[in-house]
Amino acid sequence: MTQFTDEEKLAELEKEIAFRWAVFSRQVKAGRMKQADMDRRIALMQAIRDEYRRVTRRARRVVERVFYGRTAP
Repeated sequence: MTQFTDEEKLAELEKEIAFRWAVFSRQVKAGRMKQADMDRRIALMQAIRDEYRRVTRRARRVVERVFYGRTAP
C-alpha cells in the first residue's frame, strides 16, 4: 500500500476544498444547489483539514519530546 506524508494529505485536502468551491459555485448559480448547502459542505471539509492539521502537529510534538527531548515547531 502506498504511504503518503502528512503534507501530501493536507495538500490534497486543500485541492479538494478548492475543487468543491469551484464545482459547488456553478451548482448554486445553476440553481441545482442551495448556497447554504455549499457553505456547509465546504465548511465540513475545512473542519476536517483543520482537525487533521491539529492532530498531526500534536503527534509531531509528542514524538519530538519523547524521542528527541525537544519540542517541534
